[in-house]
Amino acid sequence: MPARHNGNTCTGGSGGNVFRMGVNIAYSYVGSTFNDEASSIIVFPGCSCTFWENQNFGGPSVNFEGVPIEDDLQNLANDNFNDVISSAECIYVGGGG
Repeated sequence: MPARHNGNTCTGGSGGNVFRMGVNIAYSYVGSTFNDEASSIIVFPGCSCTFWENQNFGGPSVNFEGVPIEDDLQNLANDNFNDVISSAECIYVGGGG
């Protein structure tokens, strides 16, 4: 399932699992279905998303800033973050044209 954006939520999926993350929201634990399962993400214009390896925003982290191209798929393997995300935060920082 390809990733999509509906104006205020980001969705993406692989193998039928779809994780929806709203803007200006944080998950101290992404849930057992999605824990250590994400291989790629999309960060939309005006958003800044940080992902942590451990629950409760602990351990190593990686941050992605949105770009004006909504289908800019970020491969987490490029940042050594493939299948390790356990917590996440996405905030609207403005702009994004």
